[in-house]
Amino acid sequence: MKVTACLMSTCVVLVVCCAPSEDELRGSYLCKYSFGSESLSLDSGGTFTQRISLDHSSTPIVNQGTWNYERELKTIVFVGRIEVVTPDGSLAKDLHPIPNSGVPVYKILGGIVLEQTPDSPSNCHRVNPTSEPDQ
Repeated sequence: MKVTACLMSTCVVLVVCCAPSEDELRGSYLCKYSFGSESLSLDSGGTFTQRISLDHSSTPIVNQGTWNYERELKTIVFVGRIEVVTPDGSLAKDLHPIPNSGVPVYKILGGIVLEQTPDSPSNCHRVNPTSEPDQ
């Protein structure tokens, strides 16, 4: 019984704690909020496109910027990203691009998750990886 529990906990740690590679990060992510949604596309050239759709508006907010992956920190550093959600899960008051923001990233059960706020149901999940060849 102890061996099984130990093996299971080791597997969980390996599945959750592994840092994804930069190639694994490229692709599209979807964040669902109580007030709307956000899609985020990470491209191979270090650029991103962000599309924010709010329930009270028929016109989405489209934004672009750059990203860089700090693998040892398991963090994507965005330049010019709009932070949509506050730590309590509500809509941010100021929807303007900010110079630098770090977003933790991790693999869980084979998927990639961008952590908006710790323990939040509003984390972003990858919906499709990129099919671009490496350059």
